[in-house]
Amino acid sequence: MVYFDEYSDMPRKCFQYYIFALTQILRNCTYSDARERLSSIPDMASCFFYFIKNRAEHDPKALKPIMKLLWPDLVYVANNQEHFDASLEIYGDFRDKFAEIKKFCDDNKIEYPDP
Repeated sequence: MVYFDEYSDMPRKCFQYYIFALTQILRNCTYSDARERLSSIPDMASCFFYFIKNRAEHDPKALKPIMKLLWPDLVYVANNQEHFDASLEIYGDFRDKFAEIKKFCDDNKIEYPDP
């Protein structure tokens, strides 16, 4: 079980390391994992955006050195909401959450890879 609250409060260097552990869980889960065994997968996918947005708002320097590496994972999760069995009614649209993060990066000159 992932302890979601820990991501919001962990020190910068820890966040920069452990956020990639979360992305590996998200990238390696299958649709059946989300539906059958890992009921927290939709929560993890949704919280992933929250952690990034929260960190961007409260500690943008934490994202500057890792955003180029993190970007493909943000794009992947944003474009695969159904894969995570994350209902639009419950979790909102991941593409909208991604757009908020992209806008924040643009406004704060946090670099990310070109599409």
